[in-house]
Amino acid sequence: MDERSPTDRVRLARCRTPLSADRRGAFALEFAMVGPIFLLALLFVFNVAYDLFTNEVLNNAVQTTARQMQTGTAPVATSQSQFVSTVVCPNTYGLIDCNNIFVRVEQIDTNTCSDFYDATTGTLPVVGGSLQLGDYGGAGSDTGPSQCATGNAATGFCNAGPNEAILISIIYTAPSFIGQLLGTVVTYNGASVTPLLATAGFETEGFAPLGASNPC
Repeated sequence: MDERSPTDRVRLARCRTPLSADRRGAFALEFAMVGPIFLLALLFVFNVAYDLFTNEVLNNAVQTTARQMQTGTAPVATSQSQFVSTVVCPNTYGLIDCNNIFVRVEQIDTNTCSDFYDATTGTLPVVGGSLQLGDYGGAGSDTGPSQCATGNAATGFCNAGPNEAILISIIYTAPSFIGQLLGTVVTYNGASVTPLLATAGFETEGFAPLGASNPC
């Protein structure tokens, strides 16, 4: 006659259960293996979506700014920083950080290039994986003028006058949320950023001269 109590029988049954049937830690182990990859993929998708959205904001800003300059309605600025704060930044509607915007405005000579496309194609000043903005847009810019800039144009920034061919280039240093994993990510001031570029080439209308101190 079995004199063991029901409690003893339950304990014996648990001891006879195969170890493979104990699944209490299986979920935690599986998540530890798959979770980081899933989170990284999610962050990757978010980073790409953020860059696409920011690029659209930048393109809209450069087109609106170009239209203002083309018609002579853009406020006259004495420097790149003033031009960004008074002209470009309002056209972003507060959707991006204006402190990360760098602008270059130049008069271009289409006769020095094979076609207008060559004259209006901006380039990113990236050297060895590092973004070399320097004084981008300033008179002492170390990145040099575009290949189609007129010989007498101020390097980096100027106020457009009537009947001039103008190239405006805007660079935005978007933060990278996944470090150097994206191929478009470069280093700027020790941080990983995605440089976004928007350009517009146009000929200004025959408006009255603005009398700016820094003409093209």
